[in-house]
Amino acid sequence: MELMNLFTYAKLRGCSRQAVQKAVDDGRLKKSISMGATGKPMINDVELAHLEWEKNTAAKHRPPTAPEFTPPATRNAKPKKTPIAKIPPSPGGEWQEESPIDPGTGLPRVHISRQRREHFEAMAAQAKAEAAAGTHVPREEVSRAAFAVARQVRDTLLLIEERMPDQLASITDPARIRQMLHREFRDALSKLAQEVAADDQHAAT
Repeated sequence: MELMNLFTYAKLRGCSRQAVQKAVDDGRLKKSISMGATGKPMINDVELAHLEWEKNTAAKHRPPTAPEFTPPATRNAKPKKTPIAKIPPSPGGEWQEESPIDPGTGLPRVHISRQRREHFEAMAAQAKAEAAAGTHVPREEVSRAAFAVARQVRDTLLLIEERMPDQLASITDPARIRQMLHREFRDALSKLAQEVAADDQHAAT
């Protein structure tokens, strides 16, 4: 699963990033945390993070009327008719949070769904902009280019196999044979690199 930063997860839960960071520091989010490439903690499993949050957050730290998170396995069950009360602000606002699921309907809250949609729309727009700027290359093009280069390498090496036996048949000195083979491979690969570079330059223009 793709890692999610703490800011995005905080938006998903409807709380502050500081609250999520404190949950990580306190060890309340543990199995759902992985270190990203930059060394910062990231969410590796959103559903597991939800479950850890609800399980490990002590009741005394939660607002008394805050609705509880509904696990995925029970979302299709018949919802209970639970009155929805406003969440009073906690001291300092640190534990002020809102469940992403409406307990009255069992469905995601409208504003949270809107945040998710805007997040993925922003990701799509970024990918489109990168493609237009030439910094993003579709996977299919990379695969085709890699296959073409591999085929050029194969054909070049097979030509050496066809050309060298007659030249080496009468030579008995292993050092000379090794020197000739080294020269052939070096020249062939150098020529191949020039051809690939010329193809790239032609494609760029």
